[in-house]
Amino acid sequence: MPAAPAVPRAGTIIDQRYVLGSLLGEGSFGAVWRAQDQRLSSRPVAVKLLKSEFLEHEATVRRFDAEADALAQISHPNIVGVLDRGAWKSQRYIVMEFVEGRGLSGWLADHRRQGERPPLATVFALFDQLCAGLEAAHAVRTPGPIVHRDLKPDNILLRSSARGEIIVKVVDFGIAQLGRRTATRSGVAMGTPLYMAPEQAFGHSGSIGPWTDVFTLGVLLIELLTLDAQATEDDAWWVVAVRRPRELRGMLPPRRPDVPDALWDVVAQCLQTEGVDRFVDAGALRVAVRDVAAGLLGVGVLSRPPWPAASPVPSPPTPTPASMPSPSSPMAGLAAALERSPTPVLERDPTERDDAVGVAHAATQLASADDPSPRWGRLFALVSLVAILLAGAIVSLLIWRDARPAASRSPLTITPAAATVSQRSALPGPVGNDPDLMNLLRRWDSAMRLQPGAPGLDGFYAPRVSWHAQATDAADIATQLERAVSSGGTNTFDWARSTWEPEAPTSGDVPAACRAVPGATGNVVKVRAWNDEFRPDRHASIGCQHLEGRYLLRLRHTPGGLRICHETWSVAEGICASCPTASVCARR
Repeated sequence: MPAAPAVPRAGTIIDQRYVLGSLLGEGSFGAVWRAQDQRLSSRPVAVKLLKSEFLEHEATVRRFDAEADALAQISHPNIVGVLDRGAWKSQRYIVMEFVEGRGLSGWLADHRRQGERPPLATVFALFDQLCAGLEAAHAVRTPGPIVHRDLKPDNILLRSSARGEIIVKVVDFGIAQLGRRTATRSGVAMGTPLYMAPEQAFGHSGSIGPWTDVFTLGVLLIELLTLDAQATEDDAWWVVAVRRPRELRGMLPPRRPDVPDALWDVVAQCLQTEGVDRFVDAGALRVAVRDVAAGLLGVGVLSRPPWPAASPVPSPPTPTPASMPSPSSPMAGLAAALERSPTPVLERDPTERDDAVGVAHAATQLASADDPSPRWGRLFALVSLVAILLAGAIVSLLIWRDARPAASRSPLTITPAAATVSQRSALPGPVGNDPDLMNLLRRWDSAMRLQPGAPGLDGFYAPRVSWHAQATDAADIATQLERAVSSGGTNTFDWARSTWEPEAPTSGDVPAACRAVPGATGNVVKVRAWNDEFRPDRHASIGCQHLEGRYLLRLRHTPGGLRICHETWSVAEGICASCPTASVCARR
């Protein structure tokens, strides 16, 4: 019989090292204690203990350990650092840095009591740090992007540095998704309802990714600007995004008229119903908000490398007429407020790698004008010239290639039957002649390339899909695509060479999955997409690792837009043309 877990209390010594002090707070799975590390100058630390009732729950223990592994991979000033983890008397614990500060929830509450909204300069500075921390989490490569899934003011701490700046710290990765899909069951909603993204609210775990945190960041930005995270008296923002998406953008400006439209446009993109329509991750969102801040303030307060820090924020705030933006001239008021604020500075460990925080940091540094040295200007001009010449050469090569006859461009041998099909498919015209169809296909194509595993495909597929003659759904397709990507597969569509045609739902060629799409109206849209695909794990019935030719897609119009209900390789123009030895070809 395993020993009963010890009951922690003040004065308990964990693993002969960490002396528990006061209880800081409790969550669904664990309790966090302030403690002292006896081995290192009695420094304060935070010790998170898994609640005893979950110690026999294997999945919860794995998740608890995975939280420590996840945090250990993120080295960033705006993410709480993990120092140690272990087991003690059947108890599991994680040791984290202790953040001496206050929660963003309390900071917002102070502003609400005083009836004063934070200046835009302060909002920009705090939000920039928040995005920077999440950007580092989203950039983790193994096991993949870390998605917090429970961002809210209670999980965001504000710490004052020795120089008086306010530093944002994101905490509590207890329900974070580590990499592409976890053991979370589909249909189980995890997170805080007020800040959830639609895919969280509906329990679509296969659709969760960095864009899920982006939705929550949009809600948090609204709350920082207006002190209210609620969309209406009865609804959260995810409800509006799902039920009244066309009204969403118009609901934002009245909440704070001095906020520029460009910033509300950024917020509206964060709150899109489909993840593929949002910013791909916190890094992309951070760049967009910085662009708005630079245009509004006319100063480079957010572009100082290597790490951003917030402008000093009074806590609790005591706004005065001189420190608040003038209603008649918000830009002038903000610029004046920034001029009165000391420049934020945050020291950085010189051993940390520059590439650990993603592409957005590099882009920001390239955009900085702090270095007036003329040699950098000449180098930039030289690189630009080389890039232009290279691009011109590539375009010329592509034009030359497309001008060649089709037979010389491809080794495929198209059968007479295939030629007949191709001629019939061209009757309605190229795919590009239908803007709605082209828009969906480009978004679908991009969605498959955002991350390994084709995230967010639920918004493109009908509930049941006929895929390679098998009934499946978006989650199954994502799993198979993930396997293809992880094995080194590639996939390229040439939409300029793709065509479409209408097809009656009663046609014998239409799969049952397309006839049974809920709410579908009108004809089936049949797309012949030119595709070049390499799959090392290609199924034995096909045999060939490389296929080139027509890829068939069938779509139906539904109240929610076009939805794909069937996709497969064309036997005549794809599989058998590029792989005539495939067993499926021998049976024809």
